[in-house]
Amino acid sequence: MLTPLDKRKADRWSRAERLVDRRWQVVWEHQIANDVAPVFALVRDDGKQAVTFDDWHGTGYGPNAVVIYGARGKLVRALALSDVVPANYIKALPHSVSSIRWRGDPRFSSDGQKVIIPVVIPAEDFVLDPATIDIAIDLGDGKVSPINANAWNAAQETGRKVLAAQVAREASAKAAFLAPLLGPKANAQSEWHDYLREAVGRLIGDDQTPSTTVLRLPGADDYAVSEMWVHDALTESYTGKVALASLSEPNLVAVLKKIMLDLPDRSLSKITIFIAVSDRNWPDVVATMRRSGAKIVQLAPARAIPQRPERIARRYGSNGV
Repeated sequence: MLTPLDKRKADRWSRAERLVDRRWQVVWEHQIANDVAPVFALVRDDGKQAVTFDDWHGTGYGPNAVVIYGARGKLVRALALSDVVPANYIKALPHSVSSIRWRGDPRFSSDGQKVIIPVVIPAEDFVLDPATIDIAIDLGDGKVSPINANAWNAAQETGRKVLAAQVAREASAKAAFLAPLLGPKANAQSEWHDYLREAVGRLIGDDQTPSTTVLRLPGADDYAVSEMWVHDALTESYTGKVALASLSEPNLVAVLKKIMLDLPDRSLSKITIFIAVSDRNWPDVVATMRRSGAKIVQLAPARAIPQRPERIARRYGSNGV
């Protein structure tokens, strides 16, 4: 027999069950536009409107950037990203291999008649939490409109500037890729790494990427570890291809001599070593490395290395454009 307290608890549980039943009902069941699944979805409280965003593993690509469904799952409109923002604006947005970072989390408008999408404003550098501009899409007909026309004009102008900067960088990178390669203009560690990778790629192609090691300047606080890097690059090579450079050529020769004192003859016979040194220091390198058994290749920074035709064709097509 239920006590009055138990009865009140049971009544509350029964009311909660009825409330859940009213809130969670199948309003419609229908095949949606996505082949796999959307990335994000919104359902209005009354269940009469639903909006999905993007295709799984393809954010920003394809015809389903925004798909609006009406009552009983009727398709109102499917929009590609180019239906939401201009094509040049899309080009200025951050891209990865499989996605375009174009939006934040959408929401319904306060009257429930539109979906509001915070669209990313392009920036020249990667921004973890980018600025956005709200774009509204009418749930009745799929019409796209900015919330604030002036702010949207400003965002588009920013996009044009970002795209222009991207185009200029790409043109500069292409010109450098096609031009004969010389040593770096700045005697800096990162520039030497870039030079080593590109020089070896031009000499032997991209099938066997070398390790690249740059010896720092003697006297630098972090110099000692770079000597260890050179030693390990020579003695623990996993690729069979090693590329070396230094912020001080004479010191590189001295370090190679020191390393070779502790290595048995022909202990490096299974590797090829590309060494960035000038003609002035090359004879010393040859003499130092002779008993190592390694194949050594000079990368003379002052001597231009032409680009390989197959690398041009792979990146830009047979005509290099």
